[in-house]
Amino acid sequence: MFDSKNQSTAVLNRWTPDNTDTDMPRAIGGGNVDNVRNSTRFVENGSYVRLKSLTLSYKILDHNPKVKAIQQLSVYCTGQNLLTFTGYSGFDPEVNAYGNSATELGIDYGTYPQSINVIFGLNVQF
Repeated sequence: MFDSKNQSTAVLNRWTPDNTDTDMPRAIGGGNVDNVRNSTRFVENGSYVRLKSLTLSYKILDHNPKVKAIQQLSVYCTGQNLLTFTGYSGFDPEVNAYGNSATELGIDYGTYPQSINVIFGLNVQF
């Protein structure tokens, strides 16, 4: 609520003069920066189970004597980051706002999630 980083929708329920019955602190204004101090307010369980990679392949042709030019022919589909099961409220429990930093793990700041990738292919052996 104090910078340009992505915010969760929970900040819509922040303290205002009209909304005093909330546990979300007010937005910073007028030089008051008390609600940016380190705390455990936004620490949550980041446990997850993810289907990270899956490949399905179907062999269409395998050393068929009727087809001399092609020895093997198969089609495949590979998917990455297909499913994630978690109670984490952010976009992705596996991301880290500071890249691969070993000292600042698990800091989210609304970092964009890993993309879902689907690749279709054809494998031909002559």
